[in-house]
Amino acid sequence: MPIVKLRFTSDVDTTRTGFQFQVNSLINEPGYQCFNCDCLDGLMKVGYICEEILECEDEINPVCGTNSICKDVFTSFECSCGAGFIPATCQGYQGCANFECIDVDECVHDPCVENAICENTIGSYTCECIDGLVMIEDICEEIFECEEKIDPVCGKNSICKDIFASFECTCAAGFLEDTCQGHENCATFTCFDDDECTADPCAENMHCNNTLGSFDCFCFEGMEEIGGTCVDIDECSAIINPCRSHSACKNTHRSYECHCNAGFSGGFAGDQAIAWTSNAMISMNALLEIICAMSSAQTLLGTTVVLAMLPCVKWGCLTARL
Repeated sequence: MPIVKLRFTSDVDTTRTGFQFQVNSLINEPGYQCFNCDCLDGLMKVGYICEEILECEDEINPVCGTNSICKDVFTSFECSCGAGFIPATCQGYQGCANFECIDVDECVHDPCVENAICENTIGSYTCECIDGLVMIEDICEEIFECEEKIDPVCGKNSICKDIFASFECTCAAGFLEDTCQGHENCATFTCFDDDECTADPCAENMHCNNTLGSFDCFCFEGMEEIGGTCVDIDECSAIINPCRSHSACKNTHRSYECHCNAGFSGGFAGDQAIAWTSNAMISMNALLEIICAMSSAQTLLGTTVVLAMLPCVKWGCLTARL
């Protein structure tokens, strides 16, 4: 910044910078004053010196508008638009009165990497990966949601499958067919058990037992599974005869019968039982004698006995009373 000291004279020297009316004598000695000198526009008189006005340092009333860069030049200033704005410039108060920097929409040139979305901002832009992808070293990488073990994205009894930019939950076998895709749709996804027994999936002579996600097939009581088929169990061929002494065993479908030999009364089917209500105490031995001789319900001493043919293996037969 030039500092000029001048002595008054009537001569005009236009070779010196810093004054509109300048004299031809430039002195450095103190004691001389210039009474008829005015500083150029953009300079201000400080004592006998014309000093530069630094317009760009005015923070209260900036000379350049928003999004522009201010640069002090000799006797003036210059405004220019920064990166991200349409290139433009102006100089001085008059030239910069209505100066404005206009944003450049960089997104029109698709500056982002593959699978990223561009969003224009004032003076710049941002790139964000599409949902389901994450930016790693300027590349949109897949997020493998199904590998999350602490907080699984799919609920119980469902199978998770990673797909591009998302994931898919599908109900496992044994559950009602259903599927969902993505965090929003799978937030409350639930797989409901399919009751396979309603379709009667078991073979003949089997009953079905529904379980969570599956079912089991069991042979009816009195039958056993051989080669995937339920066949009747011949209880009479067992090593231990299910019937007591003085009786013969007869195999029936899913059960057996015990028939008392000649000279004995009674006879009991293996899958039947007895029930009674008592108003008086009757000894077990006395009750057994009564039961083996009875063929229908009878009343004894105020006690009602309902005979339902007890198995001989438990009670046996007594010699008939003649």
